[in-house]
Amino acid sequence: MSRVRRPLVALACLFLAVGCSRISLVYDNAPFLTGVYVDHQLDLDPQQLRGWKPVLQTVQERHRREALPELVALLERLLQATATGPARSDLACLMAAAAPVYRHHAELFITAAAPLLAALTPPQRTRLEQRWHERETERGAPPDAARERQRRARRYIRNISDWTGPLTPEQQQLIGEITAAMPHSQPALDAYRAAQRRRLMTLLEEGAGERRIAAFLRAWLTDFDAMPIELRRDGERLTEQLVTLAARLGASLAPEQRARVQHRLGELRDTLRRLQRGHTTPRPLPCSS
Repeated sequence: MSRVRRPLVALACLFLAVGCSRISLVYDNAPFLTGVYVDHQLDLDPQQLRGWKPVLQTVQERHRREALPELVALLERLLQATATGPARSDLACLMAAAAPVYRHHAELFITAAAPLLAALTPPQRTRLEQRWHERETERGAPPDAARERQRRARRYIRNISDWTGPLTPEQQQLIGEITAAMPHSQPALDAYRAAQRRRLMTLLEEGAGERRIAAFLRAWLTDFDAMPIELRRDGERLTEQLVTLAARLGASLAPEQRARVQHRLGELRDTLRRLQRGHTTPRPLPCSS
């Protein structure tokens, strides 16, 4: 898979799949909610939790100051691009501009995660490994290529229609055709992720310190050093298909569909602006007109 494409999809889902009021609630309480979640997953002792909360608070303030302006700039440019049928060159540029935004978020995650991982006790490491195994079991065996294409088409249609309103049969057919051409890479991606988790667990069992763990996470999540070449190539193909889908579907939107997309993007941009709380330094994009 691409160096950044699947992480970017996850990043987009974080902000695009929930309502603006929920984003505000979760964001403003992120250090507390993250601590509660991780404590539930790993059964942290009170001292670990007390020591980690200041790290979370610092990371959130950095995100508010450094990362939110980047997200707002991306949304602002996306609003401009979707006001009419977006040009393919604009969409390709936006995809490229999103890559450093993802890397910035990954660096903030590493800053928060490395000290906690370095402090895990043997029982907590075992619990973490069990959680990974449970998630893999819940996912089950990956579907064959035909079933994956069907699931992907349904997922894209559902997610896109949340933003545009009901899609026409022609638009649904377009989505089905383009998503069918996307690479069948989930099995290879699952294997890559499992291998990286095993490498991380080996580091933890060796008693690696925070610096060494951060270096491994950076190589995994931002530099993609161990990613197989096949996944990289699949990512390039996926990027091309996503740009094609956005360009062709964008050109097909009816006025009411385009207005709905614009309204929701505008709401999201304004919500993230409010969350900056004064940290409004503009972050120009290479795509900015």
